[in-house]
Amino acid sequence: MDIPDEARVIIEPDGGIVLNEQSLDSPTSSSLPELRAVLERFRLSAENARTDALVTLAPHDTVPHQRLVDVLNACAEAGIEGVSFAGGGDE
Repeated sequence: MDIPDEARVIIEPDGGIVLNEQSLDSPTSSSLPELRAVLERFRLSAENARTDALVTLAPHDTVPHQRLVDVLNACAEAGIEGVSFAGGGDE
């Protein structure tokens, strides 16, 4: 997978995770190892390029809060500090 300049994580209504149009992990996985691994590579790539690793989260309106916490935990475990939320609720 190519490492993008910015990571956009969509959290689908069923808990599915889509990072830059690629589905990762099972909707029932709380540890999100695939997401965490890709975000770690993304952070390292950004560090090598001397830029900030920025992640935008776009959770669907009906996503349970716990799923959002799972994704935030994966970001933290990958060392990502630049996390923001997409505006609107039409994802």
